[in-house]
Amino acid sequence: MKKITLISILVILFNSFTAAAYRQPAASLTVFAEDGANFYLLLNGERYNARPSANLYIDNLTNTAYDCTIVFQDRHIPAITIKALPVTDTRNIMQNVTYHIVKDRRGYKLMYYSSAPAMQNQPQYGTPGNHPYYNNGYGSDRQHNRHNNSYYYHEYNRAMSSAEFDEAKNAVANNHFDSSRLLMAKQIVTANLMNAAQIAQIMELFAFNSSKLEFAKYAFDYCVDTQNYYKVVNRLTFSSSKDELNRYIMQHNNV
Repeated sequence: MKKITLISILVILFNSFTAAAYRQPAASLTVFAEDGANFYLLLNGERYNARPSANLYIDNLTNTAYDCTIVFQDRHIPAITIKALPVTDTRNIMQNVTYHIVKDRRGYKLMYYSSAPAMQNQPQYGTPGNHPYYNNGYGSDRQHNRHNNSYYYHEYNRAMSSAEFDEAKNAVANNHFDSSRLLMAKQIVTANLMNAAQIAQIMELFAFNSSKLEFAKYAFDYCVDTQNYYKVVNRLTFSSSKDELNRYIMQHNNV
């Protein structure tokens, strides 16, 4: 009898571990306002940022869809409400999905921007509502980007892997205009950390030196090895732009 019971327990444990191994990875959601309008984001009635932000990244989303409400800091702007905002594709595979807030003559609206399948091995941080870094939007590992008022959270100070970076680089290159490439590059580096060499490679995708300089400034907050930022500086064409970036870095480090 004891032998049968032990076998039953082992079978249950094996099935549990097998189910866990094949469980879908959690999704992530990035929402950003193209014109820099600050907002609060609520999913299923839970607010995810304590301070209004123009760019917000949320991970470890386990539902396939969420009721989404965007409340703008400017009270004159009507809130956006979306029922069952999906974070999966048409096959219900969890995604790292991005939506952007755009403004037209009728007002603000939330639109799909891009997505990629969530990876099984991406870091998991626990339930957002119960995580110490999510409760009030503060925490020692939550960083505040000083120059674009965005919040992001990374448990590990790790740059994108080679495979992740190649995918990201292709996503930027697939845009035809510098402005579109710059917007995509900013969105990617906000949600993922990069090293100086990767940032320098992204800069090579821009046709104009002004775009390279703007991205170099923006990406500084998301670089894991700023001591190597000379690699980024050297990708700029004009010495005046190099001097401007070096001054920016010095002032930025003194903030």
